[in-house]
Amino acid sequence: MMNYVTLDSEGFATESGMIKYYTTDTDDILIGEVEDFISIGTGLPSRGYIDPPPEAQYGFVIVRNSDAWVYVEDHRGQIVYDIQTGKELIVSVIGPLPDGVTTIKPEPDRIDTYTYELNVLISKFLNDTATLTSFYNRAALIDGIDEQMKKQSIYNEYQQRKQQHTDDMQALKLKYEV
Repeated sequence: MMNYVTLDSEGFATESGMIKYYTTDTDDILIGEVEDFISIGTGLPSRGYIDPPPEAQYGFVIVRNSDAWVYVEDHRGQIVYDIQTGKELIVSVIGPLPDGVTTIKPEPDRIDTYTYELNVLISKFLNDTATLTSFYNRAALIDGIDEQMKKQSIYNEYQQRKQQHTDDMQALKLKYEV
């Protein structure tokens, strides 16, 4: 049978034997329970405490605060969002969530969505017109009857795309009330 020892009022073992204590990391967060041999006249190692911590609670860590164990909120690894910018952040320290963040993912605002869709429309139109201009210029190199018909066909296609772009832009403005 193991001989468990006690500590005197100054924190030293009154005899050699086994002792049960609780230890923390360098941030004073509870690591767990330890059973260890202790020699007469010695004390617990640094960050070792004889009094048991409270029961664990979800969403909290147990921290040594001076002479007592306390619960501290633990959001480490949780994704939060900056209220001003919407930027995604990952919590890396214990404690309550800092001011200026929320756990609710912000919806993109209407102007961001409008700007994105506007850029898509403009890019598509510019790409289409660059392609049609290239076809038109190739057809212009040779000036036969077939080439004139090709040029007219390309020009008509350009006009249709230009009108479609104008209609798409108008629909986008109506959609976002811009």
